[in-house]
Amino acid sequence: MDNLNIRSYGVGITTLEEVFLKIGHGDDVEEARAIKKDENEKADAANTEMVTVDKELEEYSNADD
Repeated sequence: MDNLNIRSYGVGITTLEEVFLKIGHGDDVEEARAIKKDENEKADAANTEMVTVDKELEEYSNADD
């Protein structure tokens, strides 16, 4: 790696969806990947918000005890 001036490398798993998109649409794979990432980020944000609301509700219900 030092001879090639490579600091690090990574390997990722390609989904079947990405393979079919690559075969059928070529460069559209990156766009689909970006859309999927955006959807996942939105879902993560919604989950985080729900956890926060759940904690607030739990604190409120415990305050009455």
